[in-house]
Amino acid sequence: ILPKFFLENCGAYLAAIRSIGRTEEYFYMPVFESAAMIPPQTRREALTEVRAQLDTVSGSILNIRVGGNDLSHAFGLRRPANRTIYDLRPVADILIDIVAAFGTQYVVSGPVWEYFTGPDESWKEGLRREIRLDMLNGFVGKTVIHPNQIPVVNEMLRVSQEDYEDAMGILGMQDDEQVLVSKSAGGSRMNEFKTHEKWAQKILTLADI
Repeated sequence: ILPKFFLENCGAYLAAIRSIGRTEEYFYMPVFESAAMIPPQTRREALTEVRAQLDTVSGSILNIRVGGNDLSHAFGLRRPANRTIYDLRPVADILIDIVAAFGTQYVVSGPVWEYFTGPDESWKEGLRREIRLDMLNGFVGKTVIHPNQIPVVNEMLRVSQEDYEDAMGILGMQDDEQVLVSKSAGGSRMNEFKTHEKWAQKILTLADI
């Protein structure tokens, strides 16, 4: 785990990774939680530079994690159990920029959900709501801080039957170049090979897991 990973220290972290070597034995998780990401006028350029450097050891990077709580702390913000990290717009903008910079090649997991118990269990619905938005925005996975959260996260990350059948159908289109568009298995949406191939590959990988 590489805490506070960003431009000011990624060179040292990557030098350490190279010095350790043995890439088949060791994998790393950079945690993007540095307050240095906050200034919008420099953030995207810095993320682009960090991405270029991280790509030199990409085979050793198992996952990228975002530090929602650390970034919220920098602004003096904290979400209640009935709101999500995406309601904290200054923080959400940073998280989306991270996914935009890294999500095409790396697995980027969603931020911590602070709540794990309560008399009415409304925290579970809050967690479900945030995971739905995580997935919609390109995050895969969720950092868990209490055993109570595990069943909820596993439930939300399970691939639906409809998505699975559509993914199978989309990837099957490549065997017939004459049919690259069709309706979904449930008949409710369009499936197109050129548009949805990457989505389908991701769905089948998640289904296998």
